[in-house]
Amino acid sequence: MFRLLIRAHLHWKINYPNIIKCSPVANMCDAKSLFQSSEIVEAYKKSRPEYPSEIYETIYEYLTEFRKEPWNLAVDVGCGNGQFTVPLAERFNRVIGVEVSVNQLNLADKQPNVSYAIGSSDGVPCDSESVDLLVAAQAAHWFDWTRFPLEVDRVLAPGGVVAVCGYLGLLHPCRSRDVLRIQEDDSFPGLSDKIKLILRDYSRLVADFEAVNKPELFAKRSLLLDEYEKIPAMYGDCRCYKLGITDYRTTSDMLEFWNSSTLVRFYKEQTLDKEILDRLKSNILETIRSAGVEDADNYCMNVVATFFVKMFRKPQLMCSKS
Repeated sequence: MFRLLIRAHLHWKINYPNIIKCSPVANMCDAKSLFQSSEIVEAYKKSRPEYPSEIYETIYEYLTEFRKEPWNLAVDVGCGNGQFTVPLAERFNRVIGVEVSVNQLNLADKQPNVSYAIGSSDGVPCDSESVDLLVAAQAAHWFDWTRFPLEVDRVLAPGGVVAVCGYLGLLHPCRSRDVLRIQEDDSFPGLSDKIKLILRDYSRLVADFEAVNKPELFAKRSLLLDEYEKIPAMYGDCRCYKLGITDYRTTSDMLEFWNSSTLVRFYKEQTLDKEILDRLKSNILETIRSAGVEDADNYCMNVVATFFVKMFRKPQLMCSKS
């Protein structure tokens, strides 16, 4: 992590010397406040992907080893607008989505056995040992990991499961080249590499800005980039699963995804560079047209994404000897 921060500082100083380092309100910005914006909440709703059914089934298989159906209660912490929350309702009597952002919950999907509550990773509004399954989907990197495991242990029933899920790919604005994965298009050789180079440059711009100005957010985000491999072990019984998929996305789809990113949001607010996504769109479409694509706006990139989950099981209560 320290080496990444050093590289980011040097890259920023050399390549963007004329961009203001940070606005006076930067110290007011944290992970929680970034999710209060109605603009980012609406973009999140439009652009964020659904999780593959294999992720849910993997969690259910792990849970059923010690806790048989019917299951009573699942809780989704950092539920956003309920994208991961609602499908849980098919297998649980009750589902609660917990979220810090009122604006996110205002757009959450409704189901008869799904409810939503304001809360946090260290303040889950549930009784002790009442939860069969606690999940955190694309949210755990924002948590306070000195307190979250304690809250998990409080609310989780013996034999219950905590599952931390996430995804990378889908053209994330990210410094890591491994995340910017586009499959080669045989009809237009070399085009995918040219698009990736553009995305890499813009990704470095916004990621290095965060690393320089908000290293604590940069450090949290690195947990996601490592596919949650470095999160603390909450219990001894652990299981991991990873799934790769491909998805077709136009330039507009990709830009909608970037517009939902807190990384891009932080950059735009602090530098007042509101046109960054317009420039990115123009650069990509010009590159697609120069490759001979007639309808650049509707050209679909074959994007590779990785979905992953890391699960821990709370031990069963020990039986006392007679």
